[in-house]
Amino acid sequence: MLYLTTTFAEEKEEIKAARINLSKTNDFAIAIREFPKECIFERAMISHLCKAPNDYTGALRALPKQMRYLFTHALQSYLFNLIISERIKQGIGIKKIDGDVLVNGKPAAPLFGFQTRLGEKKAGEIEELVLEKTSLKTEDFRISQMPELSSKGTRKEIVLFPKDSQILETGKDEFFEGKHFIKIRFSLDKGNYATTLLREMLKN
Repeated sequence: MLYLTTTFAEEKEEIKAARINLSKTNDFAIAIREFPKECIFERAMISHLCKAPNDYTGALRALPKQMRYLFTHALQSYLFNLIISERIKQGIGIKKIDGDVLVNGKPAAPLFGFQTRLGEKKAGEIEELVLEKTSLKTEDFRISQMPELSSKGTRKEIVLFPKDSQILETGKDEFFEGKHFIKIRFSLDKGNYATTLLREMLKN
């Protein structure tokens, strides 16, 4: 229901209205008429719920499998970021501390799963704190109703190192008077995002 009824500022008013109305009425027969055809995934879920109003697992299965698995990945990434934020908040940051689990010799935070073993000492306390704050347990990543969304979990280095970094070109910006541009190239390991690196580079 969160997927179907949460509104976003960038959405068309027609879609927002359909979401709001569904949140008030819980009437899927009305919703299938109100959600525009461009809402392919929402309509697939609603269509299933028209036939089986209480089968929410089946409704989620109306979404493509890879898209469903994004929900698990998104939650894992969110918790991973909370751990790093907590380390920064406590003045630890990305340096190695007692109890850290190391990957390639560097501190690594969990992408939580049902087989995740927490770190020890201070590192483990932070990981446990994040789970407590979000009311989650590692066992929650074992999903019996939808096993394909389950995750054993893994660990990911908390320090991001771009590879093969190059400055390709610099010059006067043709769009912004008095400004300059820089064209760069780099590569990142799987699971890291160029937007994250660029955001850090542009802070100053």
